[in-house]
Amino acid sequence: MSSPMPFSFARKAQSLARLLLIGSGGCLLIMIAITVIDVIGRYVFHRSLPGAVELVSFSLAVAVSLSLPAVTLRRGHIMLTLFEGPPTSLRERIRMVVVSLVSAVVAGVLALLMWRHATEAAEFEDVIGYLELPVAPIVYVFSLTSGAMAAIFLAATLRALGNGEAVDAEAEPAGETPA
Repeated sequence: MSSPMPFSFARKAQSLARLLLIGSGGCLLIMIAITVIDVIGRYVFHRSLPGAVELVSFSLAVAVSLSLPAVTLRRGHIMLTLFEGPPTSLRERIRMVVVSLVSAVVAGVLALLMWRHATEAAEFEDVIGYLELPVAPIVYVFSLTSGAMAAIFLAATLRALGNGEAVDAEAEPAGETPA
């Protein structure tokens, strides 16, 4: 079976996905550290870490946002297979084109709307919570990761249109071998 995307793009996309997952894992480690410090401070010193809830919330949002493009690239989303057919059938190819194209449009519109919101938040210097953390940087991250998802869905659409094969959801991602 051919690779899901052209070789050079697939290799670069996999490298970017690894970096995003490392960043997401770093956010999870930050969440763990903040929670441990907060709990120890609360029970040992009778004083919790100021802004711990905000920091954990922001870290969770960034972790999820960073991991979404990698999940999309690896086709790891939960999918209902109500109308799935043989991978080479015309009906399956049409279904994959429609699903990928709609997903690309939705992710692209979401990226544009979030970019607009981030720009407004930056102009008005919006902050949130006790620590008064700025809203704009995190919304820019959300916008960029949504844009990356849109590009991945668009690449899947072009692939389904271009070579006559539907994307095999159970195939190994480009550059990876089964364990």
